[in-house]
Amino acid sequence: MSLESAVSALELPSIPPLRALVVEDEKLERDALVLLLHGFFPSLEIDEAGNVPEFERLARERSPDIVLLDISLPGGNGMLSLERLRRGGLGAQVVVVTAYNTLANLARALEDEVVSFLWKPVRAEALRDAVEKCVHRRETELRQTMRIKALEQGFREALKELGGHGNSLSASVKGQDDTECSPVRRAMAFIREDPGKASLEEAAKRVGVSPGHLSRLFREEGVRFMDILKDARMQRARGLLLAGASVRQAARESGYGNVAYFGLAFKKVFGVAPSALRKRPMRSKENPDS
Repeated sequence: MSLESAVSALELPSIPPLRALVVEDEKLERDALVLLLHGFFPSLEIDEAGNVPEFERLARERSPDIVLLDISLPGGNGMLSLERLRRGGLGAQVVVVTAYNTLANLARALEDEVVSFLWKPVRAEALRDAVEKCVHRRETELRQTMRIKALEQGFREALKELGGHGNSLSASVKGQDDTECSPVRRAMAFIREDPGKASLEEAAKRVGVSPGHLSRLFREEGVRFMDILKDARMQRARGLLLAGASVRQAARESGYGNVAYFGLAFKKVFGVAPSALRKRPMRSKENPDS
């Protein structure tokens, strides 16, 4: 069987329902957006958030494919919140819905790879077009991932027919795939190198895919990029603290700009405050990860 016929014989799974998160503090406007989305995209699973803490919690827990985001929100700024979530691994397609038409907002939206920028009051047709673009991008990413997996499986099936030589070659190819070819494994290796500086965008550049695509690949492996990054950062911080680094230094070098937030996150993971692990001053030649 040829490689092409092996791939053709595979049945690609159907694309799962996409998930959207509507972030809007005004309930009437949020209800209107949700109603329009249900009308235009009946299969879309929709969550709602009315403030920044809800937005960040749902984004981390639900890993939405699409986000409709207001800028002015109780508890903070929607764009700043998006920036934090992007650094943590959020790969969603984002549509900004706002009444604040400023160059600063537009520039930040471009930096955070926003798909569309809609002004309030939002026209139904404009919303439909913007979300259609998001759906198309997301489904394209999923199909590309499925086809890559099908090609890999078809390649291995074709190798099996080569006999003994094929078996050894298949093992060799599998080893290369696990350590070199898989974007997820290469991204994880990049995170381990320096979790304090790693981000979804930098990892995506390193492995040659888009941030959204890399985030989806992690989810298809049963894990989330932000969880892997957080774990690596926590382990890095723990090593630094055990070696005698200050709490501020451990926070900074493990990728946390806010020391208070770092302290809360650290205690949630390890059950103790960062200061409880700081035993002695760190000597310059010590390995903080030992």
